[in-house]
Amino acid sequence: MPIATEYLIDDLDELLHRNAHPTFIDNGRISSQAFRLTSRDEGRLSIQQNSRAAAAIAYERYTARGLQSGGVWSITVAECGQFTLSVYDDPLEDDDSHAITDLIAYSVSQARKLTNKLASKARERGCQYRPH
Repeated sequence: MPIATEYLIDDLDELLHRNAHPTFIDNGRISSQAFRLTSRDEGRLSIQQNSRAAAAIAYERYTARGLQSGGVWSITVAECGQFTLSVYDDPLEDDDSHAITDLIAYSVSQARKLTNKLASKARERGCQYRPH
């Protein structure tokens, strides 16, 4: 995963999508767990760039990899920046919209506080795509 200046996403208005596992959604509201890192994330929160995949397409690409999603919630590059988090382009072979939010420098508890804040921003914005 590239974390280098040339991969930095600097469009502050770029919408960044996060698919939420169905167990992290209650009555249409995502829990903070939807934005939490897992041990396999290695400090990099996976997201998808709206400029390359609108929310419905982000959902399709995500679920096409065999992953479960109950919907898509989004944050912006500017909102990540409010918490001193950088966002980097990180295209995958099957998803050129893939990007990462860099949380490598933070402890587990610090990262959890930051991802809770990101989840709160996403909740305020509301669900961007929900499958029928």
